[in-house]
Amino acid sequence: MASGDTTLEKNKELTVTDPQRNIQATDLHCMKHCDACKYDDCIEEATGFCVSCTEYLCQTCCRDHHKNKVTRNHSLLKDEEMPEDIELFRKLNELTKCTIHQENDIAYECAGHKADICVVCLSETHRKCGEIRDFALDTERVDTNAKLFDENNGRLTEINQKTEKIEKQIVREENDIEKELKAFRDQLKRQVDALTEKLLAEVIGTIESETKKMSNTKQECDEIQTNVQKGKLLLEIALKYGTTRQHGVVSRHLKKLNQIILKDIETIMTKPIQRVCLKKDSALLSQESIGEITHVPFTIKCFVDEDNGSDGLIDDEDESRENEFSALQASSETKDVKERKVSMKKTKSNTHLKSRNFVQQSTCHGIRTSSDESECTVAAIEMLANGNIIVADTNNLKVKLFTGQFDFLDERAIPGNPIDMCVSDNLVFLCCSDVKKIFRFEFDGDRFFPEFLYSCIDTFLQPISVSNIDSNVFVLFSSADYDDNEAGVVSIEIREKGFGDILLQITKKSHGSSAEQFQYVKDAKRIHNMPSSEILLAESNRISCYKVNQSANELSSREWYYKSYCLNVLSKARGMSTDSEGNVYVCGMGSNNVHQVSSKNFLENRVIVTNISEPISVLVDEKNDRLLVGCRYDDNVQSFSMI
Repeated sequence: MASGDTTLEKNKELTVTDPQRNIQATDLHCMKHCDACKYDDCIEEATGFCVSCTEYLCQTCCRDHHKNKVTRNHSLLKDEEMPEDIELFRKLNELTKCTIHQENDIAYECAGHKADICVVCLSETHRKCGEIRDFALDTERVDTNAKLFDENNGRLTEINQKTEKIEKQIVREENDIEKELKAFRDQLKRQVDALTEKLLAEVIGTIESETKKMSNTKQECDEIQTNVQKGKLLLEIALKYGTTRQHGVVSRHLKKLNQIILKDIETIMTKPIQRVCLKKDSALLSQESIGEITHVPFTIKCFVDEDNGSDGLIDDEDESRENEFSALQASSETKDVKERKVSMKKTKSNTHLKSRNFVQQSTCHGIRTSSDESECTVAAIEMLANGNIIVADTNNLKVKLFTGQFDFLDERAIPGNPIDMCVSDNLVFLCCSDVKKIFRFEFDGDRFFPEFLYSCIDTFLQPISVSNIDSNVFVLFSSADYDDNEAGVVSIEIREKGFGDILLQITKKSHGSSAEQFQYVKDAKRIHNMPSSEILLAESNRISCYKVNQSANELSSREWYYKSYCLNVLSKARGMSTDSEGNVYVCGMGSNNVHQVSSKNFLENRVIVTNISEPISVLVDEKNDRLLVGCRYDDNVQSFSMI
């Protein structure tokens, strides 16, 4: 056996069996061994690591490394500094070796040739190049890369947090869809039961009608048969007791009688008789689905990009050849994301608002300010031409001005509890629950005028709602409290917005066949202007659309109405808003929901927001694809996204 083999065997034996060293066989496997000694078939414990050679070294080899002139300047890592994994060190050496002179490290960058070169390359082929950059002097990019790694690590942390939130949301959506599907199933069952009862009632009615016809036919037959018996008896008497002339007269009479009887029989025989048969709608049985699952295009990357915007990118000057490829790939991905966003916006814009879905988890925008003493109640929300939002806070007797992102801008106190508001140009009109006045004041974009300059329009009745119409204002008056469902004496006026002069007093018809159409006007609590001389009234548990005849100063007709049915419960209808397609949005303060109704076809309706506490005001923001809802005793305006 060779001497090297003998040494190896002794080392193995000593390592495994020597109890004084207390080293197990498994420790031998985990121990770092000297790479240089392995060439002599020896196993020695490594005490250092050479970064340049990417080798583990024992104590003797470390000493020799320092003695050798070639390796004297190599960087050695001792004991605890030794790495567990040397792959990254090998990668470091591969990246920093000159591709032409493998024995040399890269030292410079030739900007003209876009090449990384060593000292030999510089002296041989790049001596006359103008822009040579020494990597030893370029410390800025190291700091930049460290910063970028920290930023990317932060992005990954945020993605993980967002992923957890999205996962929880998906689970909640599954439960919500299951509940919604079961509710829809029950609704379908009730609808089928109702249709069955309706069809059975129709069948019973038809059968009763046909049975009555048969009874009448039988009665007619009995009468004809009586006439036949009488004619037959008359003939027998004439033959038995009459003269020959009497026979002739009776025969002529009976002939006519038989003709009449025959005609009556033919009439009975040709009477139409309807048999009752059931024609089932087999299309219902072939229905393969009662709905569909819609998929909203969405990625984690889009989610993070939308939240954070465009973060810092690597500067073109600091890109190596590999980084250029990465930048092109990132640019392609960014372009792809932008194209998907544009595609989603186009898809949204091509989808009717009555078909858009509303995300049930809302975003809360705080509206409470430092001077508020009570919990807020958002009685009205309006959007200005510049995108700012103004809200009327009943409990704190204020109007407040915010940006479209609900950053606070300004506020002013009101001498009353505001319950409704409308905006026309740069004017705001307010009515309060306890003051028989209409407040009119001006604002300037991002602020209210100094000292809150306003004018008061005195009214004889109590105003409870206002809505702008062209250059004027609709005002709804009622003797009943706006906050309950009691009926009252209702009056509607059109006021000139400049000085508040009464232009028109509108009454309802109290006579004629159409008077019953207006029996619910007394329940009106909110008014909202519609195109084509129409107005909407929120009448307790319904909303109605009325045609206004300004020449006759009256509501001429009720165009349509919408009220609770099946699961679409509407109670204490209050705040209303409309979109560009003519859809009406109404708050059910008592039913804790928001409804959407098409004014073009009121049969197209749905509940779009559920499980919201006492909503009292609503605003459609089509530009930002959201529905803003204000509630009683809530310090937030809730935003529901349209998708």
